[in-house]
Amino acid sequence: MRCALFLMLHLVALLRKHWYGSGNRMPVGGNTAISIFQVSMGERIWRLSCVLWKHGKRRATFPAMAAALVFAISTPIHADEIPSSLRSINAAATAQPDLLKELRERGIHYGLPVLIRIFKKERALEVWIQVSEKFKLFKTYFVCDCSKEPGPKERKGDRRSPEGFYLVTPAQMNPNSRFHLSFDIGYPNDFDLAQGRTGGEIMIHGSCFSKGCFAMTDKQMEKIYTLADAAFRNGQPCFQVHIFPFRMTKENMDQNKKSKWYPFWSNLKEGYGFFERERHPPHIIIQDNRYLFYHRDDSPHTEKTDNTSGPNYLHSCDTIRDISTF
Repeated sequence: MRCALFLMLHLVALLRKHWYGSGNRMPVGGNTAISIFQVSMGERIWRLSCVLWKHGKRRATFPAMAAALVFAISTPIHADEIPSSLRSINAAATAQPDLLKELRERGIHYGLPVLIRIFKKERALEVWIQVSEKFKLFKTYFVCDCSKEPGPKERKGDRRSPEGFYLVTPAQMNPNSRFHLSFDIGYPNDFDLAQGRTGGEIMIHGSCFSKGCFAMTDKQMEKIYTLADAAFRNGQPCFQVHIFPFRMTKENMDQNKKSKWYPFWSNLKEGYGFFERERHPPHIIIQDNRYLFYHRDDSPHTEKTDNTSGPNYLHSCDTIRDISTF
């Protein structure tokens, strides 16, 4: 009995290392709520078994350890994984009840694809979720802290926030952030690089403090992060983040006609208008220092080989690429 118990302790320790060690991972696909339940329940039962062992309740320890192993082993493991941590798991468990209620009230299912839009002047972050073939506005969150100065980020350390179109993949999610939870928006993209813009590590994160990122309250960030995480686990390969200086209305554009950024903003407005009309992420390519926006079936495409040049077909969740030199 003693040998079996210590073997089980060793196995659970190894599983815990897999769950929460470096690169803390949880699987893509499957049921997110079940995965979170399995891991968090395994953690709680593990703690209970440690308490029982400490107080000499060894007969009760054995079934507790067995239960911890069942929950641990029953959590599926895949090669293609998404970062996770105790913090993100607990955040999801905390955020899910309110999220599920709010989603239900809007006729939206949990785990569907997401898209984020940010308006710097208004300090508004919109979370859109796909319903059938269109995206529906789920909620608008107030951005706790960001640079409201109009115009894009140009160099490292200028404390300005980017403007443009960006992509977030699972690898950009950070469940162990110094700012509670975060994800990197993907600045600089190819458009930024073509303009000579520098810097990086621009995040949407918690902690309500920023030097060029987009900071939310921890409670808000838990909901935003959980929705993105659930979408990834349900199969979305990445999601778009659209960042604008202000809401791109005719009135706002007219008020800023004298700005040196007006030509750039006019280009951003094309992407803004596309999504306003279609309620679906555009396929985006970059050519001749401009963003170009296409429907899925209208994007220019050439299968790239060693002997071809010209534009690559760009899916809405591929890297936004500069095709000017292809």
